[in-house]
Formats: sequence, C-alpha cells, structure tokens
Amino acid sequence: MVLYPPDDPFLISFTLFGLPIVVRWYGAIIMTGALIAALLASRRAVARGYHPDHVWNQLMLGLVLGIAGARIYYVAFEWERFAPNPWSVFNLTTGGIAIHGAIIGALLSTVIYTRYTRLPYWDWLDVCVPGFLLAQSIGRWGNFFNQEAYGRPTDLPFGLRIDPEYRVPPYNDLTTYPITTLFHPTFLYESVWNLVGVGILLW
Repeated sequence: MVLYPPDDPFLISFTLFGLPIVVRWYGAIIMTGALIAALLASRRAVARGYHPDHVWNQLMLGLVLGIAGARIYYVAFEWERFAPNPWSVFNLTTGGIAIHGAIIGALLSTVIYTRYTRLPYWDWLDVCVPGFLLAQSIGRWGNFFNQEAYGRPTDLPFGLRIDPEYRVPPYNDLTTYPITTLFHPTFLYESVWNLVGVGILLW
C-alpha cells in the first residue's frame, strides 16, 4: 500500500475581511494529539486522586512553552536562514518548528506547574508521560501531510511518495530519482514505536 500525501498542506484556507485564514493539517493534527493526550492524562489523574483540572491547566502552559520551545530549537539550528532578517523569527506563518524543542517546552511546563501547585513531580510525570507519547504518535502524521520526515528510497510496498518540491538533495534529481520513487515513511515508524511505548507504559 503506497502512502500518498495530499498535494495541499492546508485543511482550511479562505479570506475573511481581506485577511487570510488558514489551518494547516500539521497544526490541526498537533492540536488533536494534544487534546487526546489530555483526555488520557485526565483519566489517569482521577485514578490517582488528582483533580482533572490540573491536566487542562497545565495543557495551556504546555502549549505556550511547547510552541516557544519548538520555534527556539528550530531557529537555533537554522540561524543562517534568519540572520539576514532576525524579525522573521517571530513570523510563524512561514513554518519552522522542531518537535525536540516542543518536548523540552512540555517537560519544562511540568516542572513549573508542579512547583507552583506543589504536586509531586515524579508522580505527576507518571500521569502525563503516556499522553506525551500518544500526542507524539499522533503528531507524526502531520509530517505525512507536510511531506517531510521521510527516509531513503525503498522498494517496500508501504513506501511514501514525495513530490519533487518537497524532496531534499539529491532526491530532487528526477533523472536519478523519478516521480515514482518511494521513500521510507520514517514518520510512520516513529508513530508506531510511540504507540508501542504508550502500551508499555500503560501495561
């Protein structure tokens, strides 16, 4: 089964009062993952005797620090792209976030929130971590819609098709790697491994 990402990375795109309103598949999937993770954490929190509001309160903080961390991490490793115009760092509409920074931001939100509320850190982390992994598993499908996070060419039946404009060198050379070339869906591998991790943690 060949994986074919859609050509359009936008879930919603229209103009309202002259202003462009867009919702990317990537962002929608990330938010879906965060909400499902929070629902799982809420159930685990209640089972441990905590009020579920703690999960939703931390989610707000985690989203802010997660987005900030994702952007800072990306900019730090791609500074040459932003150096000519440093103000472009704040323009998120052009893309440029890294999941590693988001994870750091989410973990930092846990440290801050548990200190502020005096919740036991390690016990609360045990409540939240399965949700973190579940959100990561769901979020990886945003890479599918963005046509990114793919590996080398493959002959496997579940290879991923990548349009030429989304390929990195040398795979953008259609003479050597024609449009029919399929690539390892590394996003899918990580998604599955994260689900396995969730199962192990909940077992």
